[in-house]
Amino acid sequence: MIEVRSRAAVSTGWLTWGVLLALGCGSSVPLVPRGPHPPGNPADFERVGYAPPPARVEVLPLQRRDECVWRDGHWEWKGQGWSWVAGAWILPPPGCYYAPPELTWIRSGGGSQLVYRGPRWYPSAGNQLGRCEEARACTSLLPEVDRLDEGPPPTDRPQRLPTAR
Repeated sequence: MIEVRSRAAVSTGWLTWGVLLALGCGSSVPLVPRGPHPPGNPADFERVGYAPPPARVEVLPLQRRDECVWRDGHWEWKGQGWSWVAGAWILPPPGCYYAPPELTWIRSGGGSQLVYRGPRWYPSAGNQLGRCEEARACTSLLPEVDRLDEGPPPTDRPQRLPTAR
């Protein structure tokens, strides 16, 4: 009887450890605000000859600033073939959401046709402008502020001075 209890205790301990490990490995990456494409206008779709390859696995670089959000990489149709667009940290346009690329079958005549609609930004309900600009790359370590150019940025390393030979 004692041996059975100790095995149960060990099993419960491993189960608890596994649950805690799974919770600790959860994603904390801030993602772009996403939503669907509005109902499709046939002109928004592009006919494609075949489906894209499987998505690529990407290693996320470090987040540059708190305002930056991650946009996943995706395959994009380029006229005659698929081209990979790498994921990136971006600054989304204010008051807008991102609709990821869409691949679907539509009925055409007596058959079906594979069509693609590229990713786009759409205005959210509270968007006063009714339009969205493209997202900007998030490259700087400094927050986005409107400031005058005050010369070269400060450096944390001493400058090398030319030496005479």
